[in-house]
Amino acid sequence: MPYTITVDEETNIVTVKYIGEVSFDDRLEAVESVCTLKNAGDEKKLLIDVTQIHNTMTEDEQELFGEYLAKRKELKKARVAVVSKIKSHNPNLTINSTAYLQGYNLVPFTSKKDAYMWLKGALV
Repeated sequence: MPYTITVDEETNIVTVKYIGEVSFDDRLEAVESVCTLKNAGDEKKLLIDVTQIHNTMTEDEQELFGEYLAKRKELKKARVAVVSKIKSHNPNLTINSTAYLQGYNLVPFTSKKDAYMWLKGALV
């Protein structure tokens, strides 16, 4: 499995960390796992870490995945922070843009600390 999912019990922030080569099916599997978490609540707070990802998805798959994220009812109220290494090279850019344009509440970050603070409500 090229990802890990952890839940901070104190804040209910769910972290999905992708590592190495990640396919379309891997991404779908990770979303399914997150959506079935019982303790994350209706208003999920997700930190998606793509700092170590090697994205193998095609452009079409990325657009399809972005649409899929925006349409998942379990994620309608989610706050999502996506952390990449640098803004100029975001391996999640097509996914982020597609999902955001369809109403997905997503903010890109280059700092895990800032992303975590935003999810906790300390940054606006």
